[in-house]
Amino acid sequence: MSIIKAAIVDDEVRNIHILRNILENYCKDVKVIGEAQNIHEAAEMIKNNPIDVLFRISKCPLITVFSCWKCSCAQL
Repeated sequence: MSIIKAAIVDDEVRNIHILRNILENYCKDVKVIGEAQNIHEAAEMIKNNPIDVLFRISKCPLITVFSCWKCSCAQL
């Protein structure tokens, strides 16, 4: 089974730690390779570290996340 590379985006560090803990303990095929507290950090992280899945904050507009990802992927 191949490893799924993941990133977590949330404005609250506590939530990032909770999700990372859940993934590390219950999803052995998922490796969190990055964390960000805002969409700008996320864009930079994704540009420098290709990922398979992005866990995002529920308050962050989905279109903004996809725009960020699209811009980052276009620069690769």
